Amino acid sequence: MSCSQISTSRENCFMHSESSSNQTQLTISQEIASFAARLSFDDLPLGVVEQAKLLVLDAIGIAFASTTYDFAEKAISAISSLGEPGNYPLIGTGGKFSIRDTALLTGVLVHGLDYDDTHIESVCHTSSSALPTALLMASRNRLSCRDFLAGFVLATEVAARIGMAAEGAFHEVGFHPTGIANAFGSATAAARLEGGSVVEITRSQGVVGSLAGGLMQFAEDGSWTKRLHPGQAAANGITAAMFGVRGWPSPEEVYEGQFGLFRTHLQQHESNLAKCTGGLGDIWELSNCALKPYPVCHFIHAFADAALALVDTHQIVVSDIERINAYIHPTEGSVVSYPEDRKQEPVSEYEAKFSLPFVVACTIVQRRFGLAELREELFRDPAVIRLAHRVRSFDDEKSDFPSHYPARLEIQLKDGKTFTHNETINRGASDRPLSVDDICEKYQANMGLAVSGAIAEQIQGAVLGLERIPDVLTLQSLLCDIPAGQAKGG
Repeated sequence: MSCSQISTSRENCFMHSESSSNQTQLTISQEIASFAARLSFDDLPLGVVEQAKLLVLDAIGIAFASTTYDFAEKAISAISSLGEPGNYPLIGTGGKFSIRDTALLTGVLVHGLDYDDTHIESVCHTSSSALPTALLMASRNRLSCRDFLAGFVLATEVAARIGMAAEGAFHEVGFHPTGIANAFGSATAAARLEGGSVVEITRSQGVVGSLAGGLMQFAEDGSWTKRLHPGQAAANGITAAMFGVRGWPSPEEVYEGQFGLFRTHLQQHESNLAKCTGGLGDIWELSNCALKPYPVCHFIHAFADAALALVDTHQIVVSDIERINAYIHPTEGSVVSYPEDRKQEPVSEYEAKFSLPFVVACTIVQRRFGLAELREELFRDPAVIRLAHRVRSFDDEKSDFPSHYPARLEIQLKDGKTFTHNETINRGASDRPLSVDDICEKYQANMGLAVSGAIAEQIQGAVLGLERIPDVLTLQSLLCDIPAGQAKGG
């Protein structure tokens, strides 16, 4: 059964009630639901489909790589300890869990290395929720891969717009936008893939408003809670959709109401509610998702590129460096530059991902930065630590954050010479994208940590031709049923 068949099998209750009342002004959730209910794969521009497939490919490669890390083992162990049976397989593993637990764990795998894409203006890691939501709901209803892609795009479009409406303020008040905005995207897509009507998709958003969350306190100490946010958003979205589709009343003004999302979560900060629905169906925000060239917080990427540009162009020797000045938007700096002493000496791989001083110093010392540079011995490397202590951050009043995540880096040498480099647009952004070859190379490197080259090639071919696969269960089988001898060490 296709997604459109499911949708037309239900009465469109909202459209009926609208015609019989004097209601002329739709709420934001109703506008989103109306768009969601009529969206199909055939509505997606070719460029959006091609970009969606690359985002899916990137997320899958990261998920497989994550299965080789300790955090994945701990997450799977935690869920397994509950002893609850399930029939939904988890990417890259032999495990099966309930649909919500699989959604949670898939989000952990996609986001756990902090190597997944970011929608720039919303500052949301949209694919880490959109992938599990769309894949699992399409699987639940035995839909096609076209329906899966449409659901993936829908979850991305909604999450991006909710995040955009906050205009960077979620971070400022201590909320992780991914945990907040992605929950609404997932609820909308899950309800659509469940065959929900406009009124049912509206209800689903109202329900998930009471479930969305995610605190930024992890940035203070490098703890692991952020890894849970996108998967929990997907699980909450699926839960909300089940309630919404089955008639659970919920607030229609979940976004703009007196006690709605933006007034409660942004405190004294203003929101731009027009961005919640602006351009739906005409402007595709999925195209503004930036794929990461580095496995660290996206706010640091341009600084790593700036560091490489400076040392390569001017042949700078580490021992000659007196001071490094990093100019960054204060919202970004609050995440990756402070507290200064903690950022200069991260004590874990995860803490290092959110340390501008460490990443800049390590990039200069190693002349590169990848997954290998997040190994523990580099946290203790005297040369890296000494250089990290020479990095100071300053507010960049000219930054156009959140439109981009720019960097201005200044290296002062002991002989008095000073060199400066500006990265006005972070590499990977829509107006400075990674090439298809770059994305596939990253995917292959990530997959190589977990499975054989033959399996990686087979999955890549399937994902890049997704619209030609009639049954999403075929894709799910490729991702979850790894033949004996093909996994890492096989």
